[in-house]
Amino acid sequence: MTTNDDMHVGIDVGQGGTRLMVRCGSRVERFEAAGFWSAGLPGVVTAVANGIKAASIPADAHVHIGIGMTGLNGNPVPIQELSTALSGTCCPVSVTAADDSVTAYLGALGPRAGAVVAAGTGTVALATDMESRWGRADGWGGELGDHGSGYWIGREGIRRALRGRDAGIRGRLLDAVERRFGPADRLPELWRSGAVTPDRVAALAYDIAEIARQGDEVARAIWAEAGIHLAQTVSFALRKSGMDRQDVPVAATGGLFAALDLIGSTFEETLRQMNPQAFMVSAIADPLMGALELIMLPNTAAFGSLVERDVATGSVEPDRASAMRGTV
Repeated sequence: MTTNDDMHVGIDVGQGGTRLMVRCGSRVERFEAAGFWSAGLPGVVTAVANGIKAASIPADAHVHIGIGMTGLNGNPVPIQELSTALSGTCCPVSVTAADDSVTAYLGALGPRAGAVVAAGTGTVALATDMESRWGRADGWGGELGDHGSGYWIGREGIRRALRGRDAGIRGRLLDAVERRFGPADRLPELWRSGAVTPDRVAALAYDIAEIARQGDEVARAIWAEAGIHLAQTVSFALRKSGMDRQDVPVAATGGLFAALDLIGSTFEETLRQMNPQAFMVSAIADPLMGALELIMLPNTAAFGSLVERDVATGSVEPDRASAMRGTV
């Protein structure tokens, strides 16, 4: 993409991949690059920089950038590291970066009060009144949390398949595990080697979903429990924000919620029990669109320390209508 106009770039850094949306005037292009899962904050910064390179943005282009980042686990956004890294790949006018819970939120609900639970490889929930009260829950990573996530489902599938094997039961769950990872007796070695990455474990959730739809009770139970965990997580976020006793919209986003036939009933039932005044609404868009929305966020205090903005000296904030024109 070559142009002299300002560009608006949304970046969604996930464990399984990095997605970019580049908007310049009426033109929109999408790109993909490698994701992040194991290299700490330097790895996240590198994933963002590599995404910009993949989009072939001219080095002299004036760019407003919004970034949703996984791997922060509630820690401060490394805004200076990001700005420095990006200055070597393009000419950023403004960089607004946030925990990926924020971009998931903005994509699903836009800039209004409510709560969002995002479930893909990992899981995180966020609630805010869009003024100053906010609460974030889970997002601890696969080994410490991410309850009900794709990783959680995949890991539970492996554990229960191995437990069944010990009991002398060879079912469809064990077959699925061995198709993905090879003989069961080699799994501990493979796990210790680091070859079994979170995205590979999360991919097993697709197989477990199909097995559940075929009537396997163990697989169905895993998905049902995932729904309970996800509802609990968004309820915890509402409690942290002080919004748990009021009418509040709740949206669910992320690839896991494509399996509503397996997860929807336990999720909605648990949410009703824990937050009777909450009501479900459909997500407007995805976290990548939320990254574009982040560029125009008028009140970063609505998300506290989860959002940081670095604006070049003398720059002009982009016009909201121009930045979001044509989005859906």
